[in-house]
Amino acid sequence: MAVTQEVGTDPATAVRPNAPPTPRWVIILVAIGAELAVSLASKNAPTIGLAHAIAVVAVGLYAVARRNVPLVMGLCAYLVGCEVLWRQVHTPLYYLFAPYAVTLLSIYAIVVIIGGRLGRDARLAFLYFVLLVPAAVTTIRTAGGDARELIAFALSGPAALAAFVAFTSQMTSDRESYRRVLWALFISAVGPLAIAVSDVGSALAETNSIKFSKQSNFITSGGFGPVQVSAVLGLGVLAGVILVLLEEDRVSRWIAGVVAAVFAVQSLLTFSRGGMFSAAIGVGAMAIALAGNRRLRRRVFGIVVVALALGYFFVVPWLTDFTGGAFEKRFSDTQTARTELAADDLAIFQGNVVLGVGPGMTKYQRLGY
Repeated sequence: MAVTQEVGTDPATAVRPNAPPTPRWVIILVAIGAELAVSLASKNAPTIGLAHAIAVVAVGLYAVARRNVPLVMGLCAYLVGCEVLWRQVHTPLYYLFAPYAVTLLSIYAIVVIIGGRLGRDARLAFLYFVLLVPAAVTTIRTAGGDARELIAFALSGPAALAAFVAFTSQMTSDRESYRRVLWALFISAVGPLAIAVSDVGSALAETNSIKFSKQSNFITSGGFGPVQVSAVLGLGVLAGVILVLLEEDRVSRWIAGVVAAVFAVQSLLTFSRGGMFSAAIGVGAMAIALAGNRRLRRRVFGIVVVALALGYFFVVPWLTDFTGGAFEKRFSDTQTARTELAADDLAIFQGNVVLGVGPGMTKYQRLGY
């Protein structure tokens, strides 16, 4: 039988009645400033990024040992943006360090905090991952000595997702703890943003311009994959919108809204369309889910109206001018190779229904199409 634990504020960290509480917006600004400082310092000295990674995992292990569930969940959310940041600044870390860290912390938390017992949802989460494992035999048989990296790349994400869902599905969260996890996720996107903006500034200082084409741009994505950077910035936008809806402190709502707008602009500048498309789909799904709540429905409507107005009158004209018209050409072009890739993947699946072609092997199978 699963053990459900209430996620709340640790009494040991509660503010004393005689001490005036620090305003939430001050703490948030300090956290954002610290993330900016660590990110830019890691760019100049990758060993700082290594120390940052070790510190995050060490605090996570300590939080599990202390049974501090909100902190464990917050650190797992924070690791999402860290993976992209560490890749941007070339931190000397093991490949796919962040997914492995999330998996480790989640499984450790299941053992220590929940006592190793798994509820129904937790068992389903692990079943999802277990069903993916047999296909690895095909990769090993085909790729031989190169199979390990291919399998790690393909299955590290599902493993982290399964472990995290297995852990959190047995927790219940109060409103405050939920907001803290959202802020951790939101602030984790500040690091990739800082590196991307820094690279844009450096490029403009050297050549006074950035060359844009119809393809995604590595300068505006901080030298790392535009798809990944766009995705994490889009996730930051979605977290920011939810915080604007749920945050009770007005200044904190403004911080979330303004920084989310910056995330959106930089995500669009990468010329990778997936990040903002995913954010828009997420906001749309949330709007449907909140249709029965009049107060939140009005807030969502207000956010959408303001975002569309700002985008139409300010953001899109500026982006078009900044990119020399390339932005309009890129985002007005509805042709994409992904539809062809999806059709190829469907054909590959139909020919390999039982075990598939193996984790990480699809890109090689596509060569035949």
